[in-house]
Amino acid sequence: MKKLSLLFALAAMFVFAGCGKYEDGPGFSLRSKEARVAGIWTIEKYYENGVDITSDFLADGTTVTVEFKKDGVYSTTVSYTFLGQTYTETETGTWALTNDNANLTMTDSQGDASSVRILRLTNSEMWFEDTTSGTTDEVHLIAK
Repeated sequence: MKKLSLLFALAAMFVFAGCGKYEDGPGFSLRSKEARVAGIWTIEKYYENGVDITSDFLADGTTVTVEFKKDGVYSTTVSYTFLGQTYTETETGTWALTNDNANLTMTDSQGDASSVRILRLTNSEMWFEDTTSGTTDEVHLIAK
């Protein structure tokens, strides 16, 4: 009986190891992809063409917060300081998982859509990649 349990556990590991949708994981999650997207996120790392530009992107106290609500609405808030004055800009729109859940597509209130390829999606991390005009941006978000 012990051997049968061990064989079952090993078989389950191989089956679940193949369940991963995203390049950087996770291999398995009990929460739906939509439930993992929903929440409030901030930027942890920002790479441009493989170079870490986080400190430049978030210079002078710049903060970026993105909230994805379960009902498919998002809002992005960017606060930054310029010439001693603090500014806050907000964008709202809708979000959806597209391309068989491989992409996150956001459509702003003016109807302009952008889509990013999800690399990692857990309860506490979301990594995505956007390639536009020959530049590849990789953004690592963490749950707030």
